[in-house]
Amino acid sequence: MSITIYPPSAYVNKEQLIKAWINFNGTGTIAIRDSFNVLSITDEGTGDYTITWDIDFANVNYTCTAMTGSNNVSLLIAVTGATYAVGSIEIYSVNSVGAAQDNEIINVIAIGDQ
Repeated sequence: MSITIYPPSAYVNKEQLIKAWINFNGTGTIAIRDSFNVLSITDEGTGDYTITWDIDFANVNYTCTAMTGSNNVSLLIAVTGATYAVGSIEIYSVNSVGAAQDNEIINVIAIGDQ
């Protein structure tokens, strides 16, 4: 299998790269399974987690996205802009009716200037 990048002359600069990511267990005693540029995670309550970056972002204008799964069901996580900080982000995991919910698998990626 070959991979073609369009346009062929395109290049990736450092601003376009994923600067941090994490896969963690958000139930019981939360635990990082694997990560890059993540210092720690904190359980703030049901469905409420703070991720602390190892290297801070240059400002709070970075982008962050998250996804979660539990019992083979994928759910979206609300990533609230009100809790962006250069050194961390607080995310909220909710179920299909909007109630806070812990999940077994939580994945987060962040892109921005550092």
